[in-house]
Amino acid sequence: SEKYDRTVVKEMSLPVAQSILLLLDNCPTEEIHPDKADLACEALLSVSQTLADLNVAHRVGWFARETGMMQMSDISSLDDLFGEQALILAARMIRDESGLIGRILDDPFINQADFHRVLIFGARPVSGTEALNGNVSVLLPEEDPSDSISCLPEHLTRIIV
Repeated sequence: SEKYDRTVVKEMSLPVAQSILLLLDNCPTEEIHPDKADLACEALLSVSQTLADLNVAHRVGWFARETGMMQMSDISSLDDLFGEQALILAARMIRDESGLIGRILDDPFINQADFHRVLIFGARPVSGTEALNGNVSVLLPEEDPSDSISCLPEHLTRIIV
């Protein structure tokens, strides 16, 4: 380096923060249709699988009723996802007055500044997303549960590009 008048070696490193957070809204503030709950969970797993296929490290989160806290799992490969898949599928969607955003804000172990893109997969609109840092999108099933998730390809393209 001419600036330091010595040899400088630059090494690649992993990012300090996860940039993508996929959240399952399994604590909605209103009752939900079971088919919509299934679609939200399926969409989250599908997006996570696609990101893992592309070697895009991300984090998946949901509210764990057993511990009363948000559960976060780092996913960087399909093996990571398959290891957590049973826990994600077992996350029951039960009406909760606090809601997903309240649970996140109350959790002292979640540093919102670590995430630049947050995708929330739910069965009903989520209120209070403006309280989260970063770019937040909520993906919801269509009115007819058989129609799957709306705008999913558009959101997924934005994440990957």
